[in-house]
Amino acid sequence: MTSGGFFRDSVTLVSGATGTGKTLLVTNFLAGGVAAGERSLLVGHEESRGQLIRNARSWGVDFETMEAEGGLKVVCLYPEAASFMTSTI
Repeated sequence: MTSGGFFRDSVTLVSGATGTGKTLLVTNFLAGGVAAGERSLLVGHEESRGQLIRNARSWGVDFETMEAEGGLKVVCLYPEAASFMTSTI
């Protein structure tokens, strides 16, 4: 589907309808990257931080440990609450 993968240091946006597996797909990419020694950033726009951590844990991935070790940063932003003039990243 991606002809061998994504380019190194690229930014990948995953979108789709509810229940299509976006969070599961992203969780697996993040886990693989962190396991390979890469640093990763997850910016969520639909689920809270707690939901993301809980879902990842249910799939056998520990986002909290990945963050504590410096391999992952999880940021949750809600489009309704954000403006073009401010940023929390």
